[in-house]
Amino acid sequence: MEEPFGYVLAGLENISSGSARLYTIFGAGFSDVPWACLGSGSSYARSLVDLLLADGSLYVDEAVKTMAPLFTLVSNVQTTVGGGVDVCRIKDEQGAGDIVHNNEVSLEQLKSAILNTMGVRA
Repeated sequence: MEEPFGYVLAGLENISSGSARLYTIFGAGFSDVPWACLGSGSSYARSLVDLLLADGSLYVDEAVKTMAPLFTLVSNVQTTVGGGVDVCRIKDEQGAGDIVHNNEVSLEQLKSAILNTMGVRA
């Protein structure tokens, strides 16, 4: 799939009821997707987001909590990224919720957590 323009369309399947739907818009048309990642760092973040969300084992609320740490990592690769992370959840029968703004997390805490998880440091 080609790179999206940076637009998403989200809502409920039947306008006011039904399954949550999310579409990305790109040059050749649009695509129904389970999640979307926008912004200048999105090409760096997509593989990390996909790794966490691909098997569907994370609940939406858990997935939302993982985004700030992921984008903190990305902001150190792509220097034009920054200013926090905005996450919007779309739920079946409820539609879009509030946009949640998460500040970037401490890189030292993130580094420590990764090393501890890998068994490098206790």
